[in-house]
Amino acid sequence: METGKELFESIMNSCPKKKVMSLCKKLIKKCSFNSGADAENLCHLAYRLFVYGYIEEALAVCRYTHDVPFPGKGIFNVWDFILFIWRLEVFLLQKEEKYEEANTRVKEIDYIHIQPVNAIFNTPEKCRKFANERYQRVSYPDVLEREKIEESEQYANNYRFIALFYMIGYGATGLYPNLSAHWKELQQDINNYVSILSKEK
Repeated sequence: METGKELFESIMNSCPKKKVMSLCKKLIKKCSFNSGADAENLCHLAYRLFVYGYIEEALAVCRYTHDVPFPGKGIFNVWDFILFIWRLEVFLLQKEEKYEEANTRVKEIDYIHIQPVNAIFNTPEKCRKFANERYQRVSYPDVLEREKIEESEQYANNYRFIALFYMIGYGATGLYPNLSAHWKELQQDINNYVSILSKEK
């Protein structure tokens, strides 16, 4: 496994896009899995690489997070971003028809979603029910953030980019019933956002 510095330097050599270069430089200086800001930068890097079509590099960023111990010191200000990275990985693995590997990652994501409620609900059945109710609250087309995009031309692409975390991340896992029911439309929306964002320098 590459060190973080080696990985980010390699990505800078492969993808000389301004946004990617900036994120890599920040991560070379500091990339701690106890820092929410660092985890956010890592998440943004993975999704930027995906948007620009650098799929192997995006997957390398995803793999870099595999051995992070849960919960760690940052807990969910860190893990929210790691889980978004893992969900992107699921999406990319499915595109490569690596379904077994994708399903293993989905199980890891689901397992981590259940962990915080174990202290409250001592039985597996109650934990499962709590997680399922959470999954059912996410719906299409809410994840598209259309209102924010339409209201703010200046920041529209920022909203599109962040929306991808939810569109891809929640949609690809199959854990969110309403998104699964609209997966075909959601994939078209993802392609549309990526097409617009990929034109950014």
